[in-house]
Amino acid sequence: SAVVWKEPRNIPEVPAPLAYRGRAYTISNGGIFSCLDAETGKLVFRGRVNAPGAYFASPVAAGGRIVTASADGVVTVLGGGGSLEILASNDLGEPIYGTPAPVESTLYVRSLHHLWAFGEK
Repeated sequence: SAVVWKEPRNIPEVPAPLAYRGRAYTISNGGIFSCLDAETGKLVFRGRVNAPGAYFASPVAAGGRIVTASADGVVTVLGGGGSLEILASNDLGEPIYGTPAPVESTLYVRSLHHLWAFGEK
C-alpha cells in the first residue's frame, strides 16, 4: 500500500536513479536513458544516448544538465528538459565505474587511471 508507482521497463542494474526538478532519470545498460515524472511515474521520454554498453555510474545533475558516464569511458551531457537532448559526448579512452561528482562549477570524473576535472578556466 506504500508503493506510489513503479516502472517495470529498462531498470538499471547498478546505477541509482537521479531525482531532479520533479523528474526521475535512469540510465541502463545499452545506454537507454529514461525520464519519468517523479510524482506519477508517467514516462516523459526514453531513448538511447550515443554510448552503448554497460553503466555502473549513476547520472548526476550539474548546471541544469544531466551527466552520464558509461563503463566504456564515454561521458554524455544531456539537456535537463522534456526530451532527449544530447549536448555533448566525450570518450575519455578508459573505463569509468564511479559516479561523476559535481562540485560548484567543476565536474570530477574518476576513470580507471585518471581523475578528470571539467569546468571553465
